[in-house]
Amino acid sequence: MPTPTPTPTPTPTPGSGSRSTVEPAPARVDAVLDAVEVRFGAAGVRALVMRDLASELGMSTKTLYRLFPSKEALVTAVLQRWSTRFLAAQAALLASSMSIEQRVRTAAHALVAHRRRFSDDFWRELRDEHPTSWALYTSTMDTARERSAVRMAAAERTGIEPSLARAALTALVELAQDPAVLEASGLDERTAIDQVVALWARGVFVSPDAPPPA
Repeated sequence: MPTPTPTPTPTPTPGSGSRSTVEPAPARVDAVLDAVEVRFGAAGVRALVMRDLASELGMSTKTLYRLFPSKEALVTAVLQRWSTRFLAAQAALLASSMSIEQRVRTAAHALVAHRRRFSDDFWRELRDEHPTSWALYTSTMDTARERSAVRMAAAERTGIEPSLARAALTALVELAQDPAVLEASGLDERTAIDQVVALWARGVFVSPDAPPPA
């Protein structure tokens, strides 16, 4: 008896519904979170309507809820992704060959940009109405500060109180963003931040132009 000829397996084509054309779940999740971050940049959490978000992304509301069962889950996911990326970026900065002043300056600009990435309404609502996500945010910031303090401790001048020094840096960076201060000094904001960081670093560290001791 002749051996049957195997039937060739058809090659999937675009739009055929094959698994190879289905967008991976992580990519879909990132697309949703990217869109949510844009919305949070313009308004707060209350302004986010799941139906409108789904329409913007070209998916059904049912699909969106399958990915994120609630608005709270979306907020938490945004903060979790940010936390992972933020701590990874800080670890790379601390491991770099940059001088102490360069590290502090880079971190200061990154934090200012991060704060402005989202609207004032978002930050207020996050703090007042989303305690779990706010706790994740504050915990991430605390972890970053502790890492930095440990890495920089050996480079500080004798007698410096670290918590006071960090509070002073925060105050100086805030001052460098004050429109009245910028107008009086004739500096743009970026230059003003660079200058207050330089002043601070020279007061706190023995050798701010060198990397911290390993």
